[in-house]
Amino acid sequence: MDVLVLTGACGVGKSTIGKLWAQSKKGVCIECDCFTSWIYDGHPITTAYFLEVEPVVAHLAWQSTKAYLDNGFSVAIENVWTPKGLELLKINIGEHGLCAKFVYLTCDVEENTKRDQLREGDCPMKERVAIVHSELQAYSWPSYVHRLDTSGLTCEATLKQIDTLNVPAE
Repeated sequence: MDVLVLTGACGVGKSTIGKLWAQSKKGVCIECDCFTSWIYDGHPITTAYFLEVEPVVAHLAWQSTKAYLDNGFSVAIENVWTPKGLELLKINIGEHGLCAKFVYLTCDVEENTKRDQLREGDCPMKERVAIVHSELQAYSWPSYVHRLDTSGLTCEATLKQIDTLNVPAE
């Protein structure tokens, strides 16, 4: 069984890549937007509020991941994680003797905005794309997080690059 944890700005392709990766592994993709929508329940979507609830989202993501792993599934977990959220997941994964690939998907902000515009219904994040993109770029990412620039890459090429990434030694 494998675990893939994806982060990146809204519209960068986390859900698409997570679903395709999970499909290739006969696994599942946990889209953490469902957890955040339960938690937000009418709260304004702000970075400050997200940072408050990120530990809860990480806990829910881990509990779901553990249930799937216990039943033999590989799992992709995708969300707009900060290093703090990723660390919470890494601790849980490590405590259960598992390894995971942590990947920060990024692309240039213009391409990110174009990808966001392709999202259906009320899903496009519009001006939030540039804000989240900038916020994520400003973080100092832990060494176990692979930064993967997908500018100009197809989904297939992105998946191939993810497959070549090594899980860093502790």
